[in-house]
Amino acid sequence: MKIYLDTNVFISLLNEEIGFNFRGLNIEARDFFEKIKFKHTICISKLFLEETQKILFINFDQIYKELNKRNIRFKEVGHAKQETLTKFASLKIHYPDFIHAAIAFENCDCIVTFNLKDFEKAKPFILILSPTDF
Repeated sequence: MKIYLDTNVFISLLNEEIGFNFRGLNIEARDFFEKIKFKHTICISKLFLEETQKILFINFDQIYKELNKRNIRFKEVGHAKQETLTKFASLKIHYPDFIHAAIAFENCDCIVTFNLKDFEKAKPFILILSPTDF
């Protein structure tokens, strides 16, 4: 399965984040990555890389090393077509999530994210899952 990885899952893993009600987002992310290694392919976009770099202050090579260290198969996917971007923007999904959704729609089987509500309007077009529900 090809999985579009929302930036927040990777960031939660590396930042060891805890969510509301002391929810261990880092643990959920770690378990997700354990579950998919050697079995599925993570799709990452330039937007994913840029967001991760901006938040974690690490460069693209360091991101690749972190994924490789965890035995995660991954591939970079390109930009979405303008017509797909327009379609997802018209759903009133906020920027940059509509871009993530459009890229995932063209390249992947699902999106894995902690922000399920942000992608609610994309559900008719692509499967949206939390790391735990994957």
